[in-house]
Amino acid sequence: MKKTYIQIRYRIRTSPSNYRLLHQISGANRHLWNAALEMIDKQYQTTKKSDFSFFSLCRWYVIYKNQTAPWLKNYPRSITRVILKDVSDAYRAFVTKKRGRPRFKSKHRNRPSIPIEMNDRFKTKEDGVYFRMKKGHDIKLIHYHKQLNRYQNPIPKCARIIQSTTGKWYLTVCYQVDAMEQKEDGLGIGIDRNVRQVADHQGQLYHLTNTDSIQKRIQYWQRKKARQKKGSRRSYKTQLTINRHHEKIKNIRKNDLIHIANQITTKSSSIVMEDLRTKGMTASARGTIDQPGKNVKSKSGLNRAILGTGWYQLEQHLSARGMVHKINPAYTSQTCSCCGYVSKHNRLSQSQFVCQQCGHTENADVNAARNIWASGKGTMLKNGHGVFVRPIISSHGYEGLNTLKCQSDWNNHSINNGYESI
Repeated sequence: MKKTYIQIRYRIRTSPSNYRLLHQISGANRHLWNAALEMIDKQYQTTKKSDFSFFSLCRWYVIYKNQTAPWLKNYPRSITRVILKDVSDAYRAFVTKKRGRPRFKSKHRNRPSIPIEMNDRFKTKEDGVYFRMKKGHDIKLIHYHKQLNRYQNPIPKCARIIQSTTGKWYLTVCYQVDAMEQKEDGLGIGIDRNVRQVADHQGQLYHLTNTDSIQKRIQYWQRKKARQKKGSRRSYKTQLTINRHHEKIKNIRKNDLIHIANQITTKSSSIVMEDLRTKGMTASARGTIDQPGKNVKSKSGLNRAILGTGWYQLEQHLSARGMVHKINPAYTSQTCSCCGYVSKHNRLSQSQFVCQQCGHTENADVNAARNIWASGKGTMLKNGHGVFVRPIISSHGYEGLNTLKCQSDWNNHSINNGYESI
């Protein structure tokens, strides 16, 4: 049986004393992170060697807690010690040149975070599911956006408690679940990503929700915060309001992209899209003092719109539901999908495409999606059909698996023997 991993986020609602405990434990973890980094740096400066394995850090933790920081004994060892695993992984990634050097964590620039060891900390009571932080401190969990009983044989592997920018606490748990291998259909569907909309080669446009009214409220609160005293209580409350508006936009975008990905993958499990370099496309046009940029204000607005559309998020949702093929994006928006004539004058505006040779008229994004699909079709024929792994979904919970949902037959887009697409 194949295995894959899923993440489920729970909202934490508890008493004020438990919220204070979460803040204290996150502060203890930040203190241990900084102390471990300082110890490793001093060790390297003295001996030109450093042992940052988790086993060595645990031995140092016992000595440090008994001699330097006895206040750490007030918190569970199984919770405060887990941060040393993050320190070990961070230094290992730094040595192998996968990431930069680990940095010290500031209280005001880092969100509170608590890594958790999964040692039978979940308890089921009559009124819900609880998570045990320490003896006498059980925290109630609320399902956020996924139901665990949809998956088969979920095994919790790791967890982390994080406080969002709006002050809410969440518990994210990574589960290992049963999965099945599925072969892509090979039909292919080309999609073109644009600002606030996505187009496929079949002529359908997927529009994202307009959030201009929320953006205006954010600008209003930002102007209000600029008039307030920096570091004051009112400034802090205003910043929380701004963060709540940003979180609302983020949730709207995520909901839109999930629905768009579901609609696209229902047509085909083979998705063809452009290999866009978003970092280069959204680079600042400000320039330097000697060579100042042009149209800086309009370019910054375009960058903000591109980043707000969530191109990479859409790619992630599509990859979780099918096989994504990427092609070279050069001239896909300037090429006629009928005759193949390439000219920058073919695209008269952002949405209008008129071929200067054959006179073909079409939506510019749909025309680009047709070119993407035609280019990706040859790649799929050359490389063959790929295989991707999807978790097994149950319509009756994982305790009684009577119906399993899997990918539908893409050739006739029909339901086969009680199986439906996910």
